[in-house]
Amino acid sequence: MSSVTHFAQHPSTLAHDMAIRAVRHGDRTAIAFTPGNDTWSSISYAELASRAAATADLLRSRRRTSGRPQFVLVMLPNCIEYVVAFYGCLVAGAVAVPFYPPTVMTSRTARAFGERLRQICADCQPSAIVLPSSLVDYVRSELPADPPALIAAEDLPEASGPVRRIDARPSDLALLQYTSGSTMRPKGVMVTHTNLVHNVHAFATALGSADGESIATWLPLFHDMGLIGAVLHPLAAGMTVHLTTPVAFVRRPFLWLDMVSRSRAAIVMAPNFAYDLCVRSVTEEQRSTLDLSNLRAAVTGAEPVRHTTIDAFVKAYERYGFRPSAVVPGYGLAEATLYVTVDDWRQEPTLLEVSAARLRNDGVAVPADHEPSTVLASCGSDISDSETVIVDPERLEACPDGTVGEIWVTGPSVATGYWCQSELSEQIFAAELAHDGRQYVRTGDLGVKVGGELYIVGRLKDMIIQHGVNHSPQDVEFTAERAHSALRSGGSAVFAVPGGFGERIVVLSELDSYDRAAYPAILTAIRTAVAEEHGLEVSAVALVRKGQIPKTTSGKVRRSTSAQRWLAGEFDIVAIWPARAARQPSSSAVGHAA
Repeated sequence: MSSVTHFAQHPSTLAHDMAIRAVRHGDRTAIAFTPGNDTWSSISYAELASRAAATADLLRSRRRTSGRPQFVLVMLPNCIEYVVAFYGCLVAGAVAVPFYPPTVMTSRTARAFGERLRQICADCQPSAIVLPSSLVDYVRSELPADPPALIAAEDLPEASGPVRRIDARPSDLALLQYTSGSTMRPKGVMVTHTNLVHNVHAFATALGSADGESIATWLPLFHDMGLIGAVLHPLAAGMTVHLTTPVAFVRRPFLWLDMVSRSRAAIVMAPNFAYDLCVRSVTEEQRSTLDLSNLRAAVTGAEPVRHTTIDAFVKAYERYGFRPSAVVPGYGLAEATLYVTVDDWRQEPTLLEVSAARLRNDGVAVPADHEPSTVLASCGSDISDSETVIVDPERLEACPDGTVGEIWVTGPSVATGYWCQSELSEQIFAAELAHDGRQYVRTGDLGVKVGGELYIVGRLKDMIIQHGVNHSPQDVEFTAERAHSALRSGGSAVFAVPGGFGERIVVLSELDSYDRAAYPAILTAIRTAVAEEHGLEVSAVALVRKGQIPKTTSGKVRRSTSAQRWLAGEFDIVAIWPARAARQPSSSAVGHAA
């Protein structure tokens, strides 16, 4: 393995980088894929570049009009063809639009999928959709007359020679990343080739990604963390990507760790819940077969980083070679391409224990004796050439170190705005500070900086205020799910809904096991824990079945959607306190939900 090598010749686009790598080490495996059944397929760098070039020719032939970008929906599950189609878009100068196909087609998922598909097609008017052959007839029936060209993944061309023509320019759009979780008009984040090159280069530098290393991932490729972090970044660094599917991982978490062990992977990345699942669902007998000594960076992001999960994972796997310093929290968002900050992979994460009650109003404060506290995990420092600033969201002034405020970001990774939404783009992407002269993207996330390191506190719009005190729903959810062993980790939602005399606080928690006799004790345990830890008076606590809490594609709780579904009476409630709350408010108040 050579020393750190991020790009072959600092190319202007990732398509140029792939073409160069196909010549330099074409025989090296670029992607090795398993659907989770112990069968593997693979593609080399040379084959990937060649198939991408042939796919680019196919996409060019489907281009409808000149003078506007050519959008191509890539609607595939995790597979080699997904990467081929994406690089085919980059070579052709087309704009890739990642979109998720349903894993299970029920009447409910079909309705949601069809509605989302029509919204996105109306928004960006794609000229082609690359999709599984099994979905061709269904997608054709969901779209209006004169639909885009439907290209089955099985019909993507085979390798036909080296890359001879790349149409993309650095300033061109490369990716339209639709943000998940919104019930309004889809917001397509416009990511340029320059944005992509900067973000993967800065990320590789921060992680010390080295030519010839391996990464193991199950993250969905329609999401930016899976696509950019776990595929584009390692390929741009000359690594081999060992890939499986989210379904395979959830069904058998050991599969991911076994991939890491067998491939001698140096880097992995996943949301917090995945590491928690590996602690709870992998047996000691399975762990004893692992060797994780080669893993030097286990990146965690996309949802709040819990120090308890970090501690539990280290405790469970340290004896099998996992080093505590390998835990690497990070922070990012689609509006900044992906990563904004990354912790130092050479040292253990920095943890701050602070007063929970005083954090919102007074900033970082050492908790007094017997005062409720919370532990924040550092998400590291800014990636190269980028900067995060903590801003008072009311005064729009920069906050001093140790003060909680909204996170603003500036730098070459910040995208150019939302597709065809100039007013919203101006509000979000053109924020300014006095006497600064730079433009920032407003993240809507709350954070605090101490010693140059960023700590995430919560979401600005999800904040719960009771009796003049601000409460982070993430913290309350964490307390709720730890209140009883029968509750699912990462399976709670806390939100506010309109009530007769102000807002009512609702706690929803998914059950991990079902025992009717235990329900009253579970409900009491949640109420007690939330009251003692946060001093928060809740109006309703409900137990629901697994999978009821709506989440984004990256695993973040969709609290506004949860509030809307609560008001509409759409949850399958197993038990509730108080009993009269079983009659949820009418859906007429949905528009006022927090």
